[in-house]
Amino acid sequence: MQAVIIEPQALFVPFLAQALRRSGVAVLGSSGCAHPAALLRQRPDVVLVDVDHVAAPLGCLRALRAALPAARIVAVADCPEPAWTALARAAGADAVLSAAADEDVLGSAILAHAA
Repeated sequence: MQAVIIEPQALFVPFLAQALRRSGVAVLGSSGCAHPAALLRQRPDVVLVDVDHVAAPLGCLRALRAALPAARIVAVADCPEPAWTALARAAGADAVLSAAADEDVLGSAILAHAA
């Protein structure tokens, strides 16, 4: 399984990448941009996106779903409220996970939603 990370805060990319790698997911790359054309051309199986720090998060999710209909899109949010989670799922996210999760929990949750 291969993934890309969309994380505008570069400080968090190593943490997210490590969580994926520890779960056996290869990380193809990362971008701070919500629509990283070069990364998306690699056709990842999973897209992990920090929806709290991209402009227009629901628009970002819709664009990712349109560009990668077969990929599993996992949104990471600081406080995934039920109403927001429903909107994110309607926009194309397969899962919305809490950014407060530790590395092992995050990795396991990503794998569970990526299967």
